[in-house]
Amino acid sequence: MTDNIISFEEFRLEKKKAESENDPIMQILKKDLREQKDLVDWYLFHSSFNKYKLFLHSLFYNNHERLKGSNPNAGFIQIFNERQINSISSRTEEALKWLNRRYILIDCKNKTIKGIGVNLPYEKCNNFYDFFISLQYYLFETNHVLVFKELSKSKITRNKSDLTRSIIKINDDAHIKGITPLSDILFIDHASFLQKAWKNIGLYIEILPTHWFPEKE
Repeated sequence: MTDNIISFEEFRLEKKKAESENDPIMQILKKDLREQKDLVDWYLFHSSFNKYKLFLHSLFYNNHERLKGSNPNAGFIQIFNERQINSISSRTEEALKWLNRRYILIDCKNKTIKGIGVNLPYEKCNNFYDFFISLQYYLFETNHVLVFKELSKSKITRNKSDLTRSIIKINDDAHIKGITPLSDILFIDHASFLQKAWKNIGLYIEILPTHWFPEKE
């Protein structure tokens, strides 16, 4: 008889496991996706009409609720056509406002490190050290979303793939310092840059699902 006796903790864990398996959400996840027409319809609707809101809401939820700030991912919104840039920026800002997130849009195209630093007025940005001090302030001390627009088209001479990774790793490694960031990082940049930088940043980003066609302006 004693072989069948288990500790209270074992009983509690087994009970919790059984309850979680009977949870409605778990039942949905176990169900064959091909049988979930309502879920597919819901996804198609929001990916068509609320694509940016759905993407950013999911990204932020994953970073702050599910992962609890540990190893958060940056977001990457791809540009396939120069004519898309203004439309993509506007839709991104609209989604951020809808989510009630404070943000700083950092337009990097044709700008040096000093020009980029103007958008981060924590202190004067005379060099990369100053730049990263400002980044750390906004990422560690505020709940802002830093949106880097066309960083790949900046006049920075440093390897932009390495620079992008370094920016991402500020938040990704914050837990090592005992910091749980409330901030987020987002890139609006060209698909060609993403391809070149993939080995450096692929593990640390979530990409907005899109098609290889120009968006309607």
